[in-house]
Amino acid sequence: MLDADVKIRHQMEDSRFDARNERVAYVRVEFMVGEDGPFFERFDRESFTEQTRDSKLNALARELRHP
Repeated sequence: MLDADVKIRHQMEDSRFDARNERVAYVRVEFMVGEDGPFFERFDRESFTEQTRDSKLNALARELRHP
């Protein structure tokens, strides 16, 4: 579960091409921490879960609140 001040604005699946010209899928999440942001984070599509997303965004929010 996300911290109370962390809000997801957009979440979308996208892709890019790696150095071997192979398609790599990822999930791009745009989020706010209180009034700060927007911030962006990418997650590997194959291993993406809501729990890993929430955990990573909460960790990033803690760093942003207390630099």
